[in-house]
Amino acid sequence: MKTKAFYAKWSISFLLLNIYVNLIPRFLPPDKVHMWAVYWLGFFILASLLARYLLGLKGICDFGLQLHRRWLVNLGLGFGIGIATYALKYGLFYSLGKFEINGLMSASYILNLLLLGALAMLFSSLLNDIMIRGYTLAFCRNSSTMRWYVPAATALYVLDDFWNGDASLVNILFSALLGLAFAWTVYKTGSIWMSFGLHWGGNLVYRLMYGFDGQGIWKLGNTVESPTFNYLSLAMTAAMFGLAYWALRKWNLKAGDGTEQAAYSGETVNQ
Repeated sequence: MKTKAFYAKWSISFLLLNIYVNLIPRFLPPDKVHMWAVYWLGFFILASLLARYLLGLKGICDFGLQLHRRWLVNLGLGFGIGIATYALKYGLFYSLGKFEINGLMSASYILNLLLLGALAMLFSSLLNDIMIRGYTLAFCRNSSTMRWYVPAATALYVLDDFWNGDASLVNILFSALLGLAFAWTVYKTGSIWMSFGLHWGGNLVYRLMYGFDGQGIWKLGNTVESPTFNYLSLAMTAAMFGLAYWALRKWNLKAGDGTEQAAYSGETVNQ
């Protein structure tokens, strides 16, 4: 039986990380890359200190970041699935008339957006995966509650999305389905790498479509809103989940021998 102090330490640590990740970016100029670099570095320092000195873990790697056997395969597959499903979603949006494409931006704009988008989405996705799914993984392993991991990580992801200010039913359903897909891959693999790949790939395609200020690499016009596109977005998120499920079954991408079994029992496995 864990003590009240145990739950208090984990709750305080999560709140500190959550406030850091979601509040500080609101004060950072979007074009000051060096300031964002300090922000990203600060997160890893804070997470490492909390993990080691407040939570009693070995370090930040206990948040699902172990470089286990085939971790890079997990990341690559997740990244590819994320890109493919989001690209297909926007392709379907276009074919169904959600928007028109009136040409491409200049080559220099596209290259700059691609580089900035890849970098920014890498860190924003990774920070979210560590804070939500990696943190919940460490908590469940240390409290012997892995059976609750998927619903807990999914619920935290939905609640965290309220920082974005959109509490519509459609957005809640989208966040829940997306969070479920992310959490399930962590539960099955024992690490956050595939979840991070899915997250990063999808976010990168989103930035290429809409940029950071509404202007992506294509010049979009006559954008329309319709419940049909909301349903399609949910369907494509489910498709991403299905592709991840298929990939994990086909290649048996656990985090190493015995990791999944140890995760179920609440033990921490060091690769």
